[in-house]
Amino acid sequence: MGVRGKAWRIIRSLYSELQSAALVEGEPSVAVPLLQGVRQGCPLSPILFSCYINNLVCLLKEKGYGVGIGDRDLCSLLYADDIVLMADSASELQGMIDVVDNYCKQWRLSLNLGKSKVMIVAPNGAVCAEGTKAKDVETPKFTFRGKSVDIVDQYKYLGVIITNKLLWDRHITKVVDDGKQALRGIRQLLSQKQLPMKIKRLALTAVVRAKLEYGSQVWYCNSAQRDALESIQHTGCVWILRTNAKSSRLALRTILGLPSLLARRDMMKLFYYGILLSKSFRTWPRHCFEVKPDIVNKIKGRSQKHWYTRLQDLTKMGTLGEAHATVINDLSICGGQLKEYVSPVDPEVIINPVKRWRKSTRLAIDSREIDHFREEARHHSSLQILAVATAGSWLRAQNLLRRSPHPINWIRIRLLCGTSSLNSMMSRITRGARPKSCPMCDSETETVVHFLRECRSAECIAARTHHFVRMQPLFGSLTPIQQSAFILGCAVDTGKGEVVATRDEDFINFTLVESLWEYRKVVLNSRNSCLDLTEGDSSPPARRSHPIDGGGVEAHGSNATLSS
Repeated sequence: MGVRGKAWRIIRSLYSELQSAALVEGEPSVAVPLLQGVRQGCPLSPILFSCYINNLVCLLKEKGYGVGIGDRDLCSLLYADDIVLMADSASELQGMIDVVDNYCKQWRLSLNLGKSKVMIVAPNGAVCAEGTKAKDVETPKFTFRGKSVDIVDQYKYLGVIITNKLLWDRHITKVVDDGKQALRGIRQLLSQKQLPMKIKRLALTAVVRAKLEYGSQVWYCNSAQRDALESIQHTGCVWILRTNAKSSRLALRTILGLPSLLARRDMMKLFYYGILLSKSFRTWPRHCFEVKPDIVNKIKGRSQKHWYTRLQDLTKMGTLGEAHATVINDLSICGGQLKEYVSPVDPEVIINPVKRWRKSTRLAIDSREIDHFREEARHHSSLQILAVATAGSWLRAQNLLRRSPHPINWIRIRLLCGTSSLNSMMSRITRGARPKSCPMCDSETETVVHFLRECRSAECIAARTHHFVRMQPLFGSLTPIQQSAFILGCAVDTGKGEVVATRDEDFINFTLVESLWEYRKVVLNSRNSCLDLTEGDSSPPARRSHPIDGGGVEAHGSNATLSS
């Protein structure tokens, strides 16, 4: 290998008279000499093992084993002590197993047969000769040192479940289950009222979203699977904001500044595209990418679009088309491999095309999310208040996440999500009776804008008048929807600039919401008392099922909300 001199003496000293001990209740056990293997936890160990196992790959290549990808044959995948053998036929795979067996005997390696499996990717799961029907061919058998190797229809490699159908259903099912389990594990943390929402949001993204996105650069899902994944993130948002589970997913994500999981998956696929283009043509990831596949893969009788085809569709998204054209130009400048180069316009400027591509991808994904929100807001009245907020405040969400955990601030956040907080409070107090008109003025349908700015009851008019005289003159020029967004803490986009409440104005808005909410509660309680006198109904308030595990959880709103 050419390792001599001081480097060789350092490696030799690391492994001379090597011993190992285990800590038991804080006390080390008797040291045991290590006669083979590499040091556990040593940064040099992966490199040494790679050098040690590399001859196995050379032997497999000398035998001509492997599957053809373009003009090259790929015989194995190695990651640490995991190895995947790939062959075009059953006889070839058995030959590769025999080569591994001889190598292990020569170099004193052991193989865990319990974890070693064979997976056949072929029509109907069987390898057959040309002109022979797969159903007429018996499933081949494979042995290692006289013992049979199990044939399976799926295998988990580096945390990703790959099936013989080349479909992602089972892996996504596992991802959903792992996400639910992770969410249950931090439920108490997300439900803490005094913990800042910024910390809870970080916990949701680091613990739960990381599970839902693992390996998403390569897998994709259908609409039902997409909804299952999004529902897990939505439940976490519900727990953080302490709102009703029926609140708009889009509204909750917008308040917390979270993109959809679909947007995140698309973004990571595009990031991975930039990484692939920065690889040398000699590397297998870049070589496999350059071998253009058919538009549609067909395996096990099911047709599916290839990963490359889906990626090309993403590169045409919105403003990303121009950025992708820039990447193609960078490839021509750099000789087909993205890397830093000196700007032809300014010699003092160093251009990093991968970083520029990532920045363009983020901007395109953010723009797509904002456009989607604007479109949904046109058709759903519950999103109209958030729709008048600035796009910058959606992405930052700082004005909402930095509020104190006072009950009224929780109510303000729930009102941003629509009328679910008003309806849940009414249902709880009136035991399910929900009149269509406003309970305070009995004149119009109750919406959040009506509750904050349009209710004609005397008490509401008095509270709004007291609030209006203390506001800046610019407040009076806003529309009722914009005024409602301003009162609930959003930065309002007037078309001419951004209007943000000062600290004093935010306290005045806080006081208005508190007055209106308490008055509405008094009105509903008085109506409920009248119902008790006339009907004699003393049944307990309804409980709803928990969105994840089915446990009973009382609906938010009313007295319990303010005191809990």
